[in-house]
Amino acid sequence: GNADTCTAVVTVEDTVKPIVTELSLPVIEKVCQVDKIDAPVAIDNCNGEIKGVTTELFPIITSTIITWEYKDSNGNITTQDQEIIIIDNIPPVPNASSLDILNIPCVLEKLTAPTATDDCRGSIIGTTTTSLPITTSTQISWIFDDGINKVIQYQQVNIIDSTPSNYRISGVTNISGNKATVTITIKGSEYVKYSAQLEGANNWELLDNNRGVFTVIFDDIDIPENGLKVVNLRSEDGCWIEKIDLYLLKYNVFFTPNNDGENDTWNISGLENKDPNAQIEIYDRFGKLITKVTPSGYGWDGSYNGAIMPGNDYWFNVDYKEKDSEGNEFSRNVSGHFSLIRR
Repeated sequence: GNADTCTAVVTVEDTVKPIVTELSLPVIEKVCQVDKIDAPVAIDNCNGEIKGVTTELFPIITSTIITWEYKDSNGNITTQDQEIIIIDNIPPVPNASSLDILNIPCVLEKLTAPTATDDCRGSIIGTTTTSLPITTSTQISWIFDDGINKVIQYQQVNIIDSTPSNYRISGVTNISGNKATVTITIKGSEYVKYSAQLEGANNWELLDNNRGVFTVIFDDIDIPENGLKVVNLRSEDGCWIEKIDLYLLKYNVFFTPNNDGENDTWNISGLENKDPNAQIEIYDRFGKLITKVTPSGYGWDGSYNGAIMPGNDYWFNVDYKEKDSEGNEFSRNVSGHFSLIRR
């Protein structure tokens, strides 16, 4: 009636890896891409048939080797490679037969990539290794890559210096003697935009472009007492800016030479800064030359050879010289009339 018991621990181990059913997997050749592959299988001594898995993403568009993994429930792994060959013998075709030459003032901040059409990939956007911004003229290489074939298309970029070759600013005083018309002319690249602003104005005026000759006209401008009007010029790309002192000619439409200290002489202000030795000719109403004065001088006191001239209208004429931005002189003329008033 005696009985003994015994407990035994039985450990079942599985260290056998799954066995592939095909020693080598067939090479898969496809045109353009592989959308899916039926997973191969292996046989496991415990789990039976096991389907292979891969980390490869579909569709596959370039030739590659993919790895299939067979893993049983006990962590035993067998791997198997399979070769994929993508056939694509036709390279991408650029949509533009040639790319536009880019003539850019100062600096190129951004680019619009061209496109190509590929028989397998469809529309392809070009890529380039050229870095932005571009500050010097260069040739850009645009690459169209379908994963197998590459095509390169070139594009020329010309960076234009915004600094004008020459500019000229002139003012013409109207018959009132205290208002003027200011004309600004700039010679520069036709690919640049220029604007101008007169001191005291809020807005910049864009110059009209006629094949690289830019002009703008400001009418009815008040002339300061000293004739000085500051003109601001700039290129719209911000790479060139200039500030110029413009001396406008200003004269009184009448003067009263009665030695009271006010308006006792007549002269043209502002001209002394342009051509201080210019000869201002003064005539009576019959065209007789009465006198000549210079802008840097005292002016006319209303006399002729020591005799006091009567109150009346008198005419003036003066030729003078101005200079452009390069120092080249050009001749100007202004004429008009004023009154001598005796009080």
